[in-house]
Amino acid sequence: MDKKGGIRLKKLLIGILVPVTIVVGGAATLYFLVSDFGNPTYQKTSLSLEDITNRNLAKSFLNTKDTGKITYEMTQDDFNQILSLSMESMDDKAKDYLRAMEVRIDKDTYHILVYAKGGIISSTIDVSCSFSSDEENYYLNIQNVKVGHLSGLASIAMAALRQANLDGLFSSIGVRMKEDFDNK
Repeated sequence: MDKKGGIRLKKLLIGILVPVTIVVGGAATLYFLVSDFGNPTYQKTSLSLEDITNRNLAKSFLNTKDTGKITYEMTQDDFNQILSLSMESMDDKAKDYLRAMEVRIDKDTYHILVYAKGGIISSTIDVSCSFSSDEENYYLNIQNVKVGHLSGLASIAMAALRQANLDGLFSSIGVRMKEDFDNK
C-alpha cells in the first residue's frame, strides 16, 4: 500500500470511529444516568384493603372523648400497601412497565416513586411534591422530578403532563381536578 492509500485509510477509520465513539459513549452515559434498579422500602403484607381501612377506622375513634373529633389517619406504610393492592388490579400491559409504586414522606416533602422497566432499562421515577390545602381545595405542587440519577426534570415533566388528559383521567374516578402548570 502506498503512502497516500495509508493516509486515506487512517482518515476513513478516524472518520468512522469518532462518530461511532461519540454515539456509543453518549448512549452508554445516558443508560447509566437513567438506569436505577432500586426497590420499594416497604414490605408487602397479606392485609386486604378492607383490613387496612377497618384498622384505621377503628383507630379514628380512640381519642374522640378527649378531643370531640374523629380523625382518620393513614400511615405511609398503609398507603403503600394500598398502592401495592391497586397495582394487582392493573391491566397486564401496565404491569409490563411498572415494577412497583411507593410514597415516601420526608418532613413536608412527599416522594412519589414509580419503579419502571422497559426493555433493558429499569429506572425509578421520583416526583417530589408538597401538599397544601385551603377550605375548599387540595394542592399538590411538584417540586422536582428525577429519573434514575438525572434530576431537575420538572419542566420536562410539566410539558408531558400538559399533553396528558389529566382532567379526564381523574374525573373517571370521581375526582375533580384543575391543573395549573405555570405554578407546577
